[in-house]
Amino acid sequence: GAYLPTTGDIDYVILAMSLDSEYYLSSEEYKVQLFNDYYLQKSMLSNLKSNNKALQVIGSIFMQEQGFNNGILVNDEKEVVEFLNGNLFIVEDGKLRTPPITSGCLDGIMRKQIIRIAKKLDISCVEEPISPFDLQRVQELFMTNTIVGIQPVTKYRRTNYDKSISLKLQQGLFDLINSIIFSIAIPFLRGTGLKSLSTSVASSQSAISCELETVADKPIICIEGLNSLNIDNVTSSVAPLPESFRRCISSETKQSTSANHEGLC
Repeated sequence: GAYLPTTGDIDYVILAMSLDSEYYLSSEEYKVQLFNDYYLQKSMLSNLKSNNKALQVIGSIFMQEQGFNNGILVNDEKEVVEFLNGNLFIVEDGKLRTPPITSGCLDGIMRKQIIRIAKKLDISCVEEPISPFDLQRVQELFMTNTIVGIQPVTKYRRTNYDKSISLKLQQGLFDLINSIIFSIAIPFLRGTGLKSLSTSVASSQSAISCELETVADKPIICIEGLNSLNIDNVTSSVAPLPESFRRCISSETKQSTSANHEGLC
C-alpha cells in the first residue's frame, strides 16, 4: 500500500535488447483474436507508455497458449482500441481508419508516422471508433509498433484479409527511413567527387530541406529548420560524427544555435 512517493526524484531502468534484424520484418501469416476477458479503460492514462501493463501481459500469455500471434483489446464501451502490443488500423473501401486517442489507445510513435505517410500517399485516414463487427467486413487489418513497423493481419476468426494498402504504407515507411539515413549518412562518403545534393528529410514537425556540399574536401551539411529535428540524436544512431563533419546553420536559424553547436561551423 505504499503508493505515495516519499520524494520527487525520478528513478529509471534502461533495458536494451538486440533485434533479430536491423530492418522491419513482418510475418507472412498473422492470426489474431479478440481478447475481451478484461477491458481497457477509456482514459488518458491508457494513452501513456508505462510499465503498468498487466492486461497486456495476461492477454499476450493467453493468445500464445491459444495459438494466436496477437490479441485485440476493447475498452469498457466495447469499442476496438488496439492490439496487445501495438496500434490498430483497418482498411475499408480503400480508406484507412484507426481508433481515436479518446478510445484509450496508446499514443504511439509509429501510429503518428503511418498517419503522416498515408496523407503523403493520398490515402484517406480518419480517426473514429471501430466496433468488433467492423473487423469482419473490412478488407485489411494491420498492427503498428516501433519494433515491426507494419504487421499485416492475415486472419481474424473466419475473415481473411488483403495486404495491398498495408504493403503500400510499408513501402512508404521504408522510403522515409531510407531518406533519413541517406541524407545523414551521405556526409560520411569522402572522396566520391560528390559536389552537391538536395533532398528532403521528414521530421516529427515538418519536412527539412538539406543541402550538402564539399568545401576543401570537407563535407558541410546546411540544415534549414534545425529546431524541428534533433540532429544530435539522429546522427548518433547512424555513426559518430567525424571531426571533419561540420554543420552550417542557415541564416534563418543561426541566431537560435545552442552552445553545443558552437565550433561546428
